[in-house]
Amino acid sequence: MYHFRYKMTLRVWHPSLTAAEIENSLGQKAQVTQTAGDKRISPAGHPLDGTYKETYCSFGGHALDTESESIESAINRIIHDLESKTGFQKIMDSDGKVELFLGLFANRNIAMTLPPALLLKAGQAGVHIALDIYP
Repeated sequence: MYHFRYKMTLRVWHPSLTAAEIENSLGQKAQVTQTAGDKRISPAGHPLDGTYKETYCSFGGHALDTESESIESAINRIIHDLESKTGFQKIMDSDGKVELFLGLFANRNIAMTLPPALLLKAGQAGVHIALDIYP
């Protein structure tokens, strides 16, 4: 396997919980938050038309590499941590969507396989896995 870097971010969308409720449910502080019903603002803080239709929280986003922790290990660890939080099931049971966004950074062709047991674990937990590959 080739050495490459990756960045994993936990993203949560919910139709009605507030960003603070999601943060409390997961016991983490989000780097980016938007709460359903709040007035929209640009990343620079300028007001925009309308309100947010759903709540969004983005957690993490630390750059890692395959020598410090494999992607499979990181995904497994994060799903295990989510499942240990009682608030995670509240999010899932009330129409929330949870996604692990995985950015892969390599200067050459890379290949990886996610084992069926890991994909099954993510599926049973209801966690989406999104991949974005950067040259």
